[in-house]
Amino acid sequence: MLNKRIEISVLLLIFVFTFPAEAQRYQIIKPGERNSIRPTLKRGKGNVIVSVELLALQQRVGLAAQQWAKTFAQLGTSCRVHQPLLNDKPEIKETKRGKLRFVTLIGFLDDKGTIHFPGKTFSQRDTGRLKDWLQEVKSYGAQGAPKGQPVWGLSRKQFDPLHTSLAKKVEKDLFAIPLSQAIKKLDLPAKYRIRITAEAQQKWKTILEKKSLVRQPVKGFSKGTALAIILNDHKLGFRPLRTPSGSIELALVMQADDADTWPIGWKAKTPFPKIVRKLYRYVPIELEKVKLLDLLHAISVKIEIPVLIDYYHIEKNKIKIKKILISFPARKTSWHRLLGIAIIPNKMTRKYKIDEAGKPFVWVTTPLSRRKQKQK
Repeated sequence: MLNKRIEISVLLLIFVFTFPAEAQRYQIIKPGERNSIRPTLKRGKGNVIVSVELLALQQRVGLAAQQWAKTFAQLGTSCRVHQPLLNDKPEIKETKRGKLRFVTLIGFLDDKGTIHFPGKTFSQRDTGRLKDWLQEVKSYGAQGAPKGQPVWGLSRKQFDPLHTSLAKKVEKDLFAIPLSQAIKKLDLPAKYRIRITAEAQQKWKTILEKKSLVRQPVKGFSKGTALAIILNDHKLGFRPLRTPSGSIELALVMQADDADTWPIGWKAKTPFPKIVRKLYRYVPIELEKVKLLDLLHAISVKIEIPVLIDYYHIEKNKIKIKKILISFPARKTSWHRLLGIAIIPNKMTRKYKIDEAGKPFVWVTTPLSRRKQKQK
């Protein structure tokens, strides 16, 4: 009877911190609650077992450490928090034992409760992104971009066929139709399956419920740039993901400056003045309170290439582009200069790009957009 009482009164200690000030601050779990915190370790598709180590930069991180342990447990991943030793640093390590691969994700836990891994940062509000990343690690292991791989961890043999497929022209008019229908009408190759990540699922649900429409015409563009544009207009993007079998998925993610998404256009190797000569030709112009959107459309007609709008960054920076009026005194100027005069004072800028097939276009965005543009 005594043994039974002792057993019932035993409390489980989840964390044992080595900090003097924190030595007695443990998370206590009653016997009936132990299964709610203990992680159910899950193997990835390629027999990958993932664990996490968090290096505490400050002594008083007990509460944050417990919260992260609970979060990782719910995501099926074990987590250990300790003070950094002399050679400890954020890194991703992998070891193999037979057919199993053991991946250890080592990151810093700062005094604000944010965790930092190589190239990745998460707060407690980023559970969706964290879940997606852990799933990728469980699927692909610690393999980064090996030497010779151009982008997204793909080999040249993987990237080139993808780029070629996404360089094919959009033949159908997708403007003002529901986004979900537009993606289907892009007729993307079946081997590049679209997957909606956990972080983007709520946004995608809202898009379906509201039947959100494509906001800009993309007929004639390559499929890669067209997909990037119509997703960007709704705060989404996509990026290729390599699966253990070697196939490629197109993952829909929330748009962000550090989201590593497929770029909206690429930098041309040929100077743009040689590609679109009309853009730099001087012509007589006079404007009196013309709507900026109307002016951009007129410029597009005159220079015979599309002028498109980065709605994601413009709306993020609360620029009311629909209300902007432009006036210009009667004199000669180039369309290139007029674009600058019209948008730069309104906290925007223009970028000259080409799509995967080499089609040139003007991208009206904000100077604060610093999305990494990848080169083939």
